[in-house]
Amino acid sequence: MDQMFMLIKGIFFLIVVLLLANYAIRFLNRYVNQNTQNLEIIERLAVSKESSLCIVRMCGTYYFMTVGQSSSDIIRELTSEEVEEISRKKLKAEVKQVAQQTKYQEVVLRFSSWVTGKLEKRKKS
Repeated sequence: MDQMFMLIKGIFFLIVVLLLANYAIRFLNRYVNQNTQNLEIIERLAVSKESSLCIVRMCGTYYFMTVGQSSSDIIRELTSEEVEEISRKKLKAEVKQVAQQTKYQEVVLRFSSWVTGKLEKRKKS
C-alpha cells in the first residue's frame, strides 16, 4: 500500500513539473521569438560550429551575410535577379515537400485500409 502511494505521488509531481515547464516555456517564448516584419532569415547554411552563411531580408533588401558568435558581416547586397531565383527555388522546394507529405499520407491511408480489411476478415472467420 505504501509503495502504491509513493508511485501515485511520484506520477502526480511529474505531471506538475511538466505543466510548470510547459507554462515557463510559453512565457519565455514571447520574449525569444519576436515577430518582426523588417527582418527575416531566408536561408542559413552552417559553415562551422560557430559560424554560418545567411541570406537575410532587411527592410525589403536582400543581403548575403556571414553570422558568427561574435560578429555579423554583410558580404554583399543581392540583385533582383538573384532574389527572384532564390524565391523560385524556395517555392519549388516547398512544393516538393508538400508533394512528398501527400504521398506519405496516401501510403498511410492505403496501409490502414489494408489492415482494417484484414481485421474485418478475421472477425468474420
